[in-house]
Amino acid sequence: MAQKVQVNKELPYVDDTDTLASFMSVLPKDTANVVQGVSTYGLWEYVSYLDTTFYGMWTYCAENLGMGMGVGLIASSLFTKAIFAPFIIYSQMVGLKMKLL
Repeated sequence: MAQKVQVNKELPYVDDTDTLASFMSVLPKDTANVVQGVSTYGLWEYVSYLDTTFYGMWTYCAENLGMGMGVGLIASSLFTKAIFAPFIIYSQMVGLKMKLL
């Protein structure tokens, strides 16, 4: 019982019925923790962008160019591979140069 009282003193608005602490999510945030004026894009934003772009390319090939889903997928996959081929070749050359392979 003493431990529960201590938790209630530290977080006075969280009780047994607020299991997900949803009340804490609507409280004002500390503005010192908010990033201002700099880019916050990371790896997963880039992956999400590529996923959206290549999925859109697949549906464009399939629907607008009349290739169908199968041929559209093959065409968009080959185009995607062609985009990343220079980076793959370069990384292989660097790996061979460093004798990592």
